[in-house]
Amino acid sequence: MVKLDVPFIFDKLGGPIGVLRHIKEHWLDADLNYATVQMWLQRDAISATWQASILYLMHEVAGVDPMLCIWDERDLKMFREHT
Repeated sequence: MVKLDVPFIFDKLGGPIGVLRHIKEHWLDADLNYATVQMWLQRDAISATWQASILYLMHEVAGVDPMLCIWDERDLKMFREHT
């Protein structure tokens, strides 16, 4: 299963407040609040509705190739075991 590296994404976009700020800057009618975005980080999962938008922000705002934000769970497990 493919998974987003949520801690990496939040680190690059400035934490929950940074993620929310960037979303609101790019999508003015975004119906999100701080608690929802913070929950993504706590649960280590971004809502499927917002995943593509977050990957877009990684490219446009953070200058990070979105493919670097996507992990296969087996690779992520092996990476975390070795760090």
